[in-house]
Amino acid sequence: MRRIALSLALLAAAAAYAPVAAPPSSASAGTLAARIETAIRRKSHKDVQFSLGVWDARTGRRIAATAADTPRRTASVTKLVTTGGALLLLGADHELTTEARATAAPVAGVVRGDLVIEGTGDPGFSTHLVPDGVEAEMRRFARQVREAGVTRVTGDLVIDTSAFPGPGRHPGWGWREGTYDWYMAPVTAVTLGDGCVDVTALPGAAPGAPARLEMTPPNAVVQLLNRLTTTSDRKSHVVAFGPDEGDTGAAGPRRIAAKGSVWTRSTGFTASLACVDPPELFGDVLGRALAAEGVAVGGGVRVLRGPPAAPWPR
Repeated sequence: MRRIALSLALLAAAAAYAPVAAPPSSASAGTLAARIETAIRRKSHKDVQFSLGVWDARTGRRIAATAADTPRRTASVTKLVTTGGALLLLGADHELTTEARATAAPVAGVVRGDLVIEGTGDPGFSTHLVPDGVEAEMRRFARQVREAGVTRVTGDLVIDTSAFPGPGRHPGWGWREGTYDWYMAPVTAVTLGDGCVDVTALPGAAPGAPARLEMTPPNAVVQLLNRLTTTSDRKSHVVAFGPDEGDTGAAGPRRIAAKGSVWTRSTGFTASLACVDPPELFGDVLGRALAAEGVAVGGGVRVLRGPPAAPWPR
């Protein structure tokens, strides 16, 4: 109940920062409440539950309410609260960044230490924002490291996610069939492709042959188990993704099983699938980009999920 009250308070405060029309009259408020009730009745169903409240941002007066005090799982509506809270606390001009730092200054191109990637929730490494793809954006990021005078790192590539301590997903969500949908990807301070990979299913050489799977970006973190076959029957063209029943990793199954059949004349079916560990995915893809840009990392990828022992060099 306290969380709901906080959410509504944030939204009301956010609305107060925008131009607000004059407070509604009793008649207009009554009309709005009636229209809301009509809309709810139109959408009513035994499996659908509504909790709704409308308050005047200036006066705090409640205009309309339907089960407004009943706790619900807010699902995607949560974005209204988080966005409003971020605008109030950070301001509209605040930038979410992903920064590369070294634990030692480069000498003749060599960093005798770690290369640290420090994130604050930057969503910029996303196909929604980068027209030529996340791999190209990673190459640009890696190029900046090289242009800063770094050609070799003797230590690890450290992915610092401590800005978002977690949990990254709702504790009630498992990794069952259906929970690889893109909107259920973990929320982390360092992320790539919205925490997802794009997997495309393509037909094989002939009916009965195994179908093909392609993953973007290429990586060694997300593993695919291909159980797809090729079919000449268009009606049998069904592709489903779910966890590999034999993969019982503590953090979640890393192997995603693809099941069903792909029609021989299909041009491809692509799905964005949630990654179990987005920071590890980021580190793997960035490591490849660094190598392609001429920056060698002697160690491996290490994800820092807790606060660092000391602040990174700035």
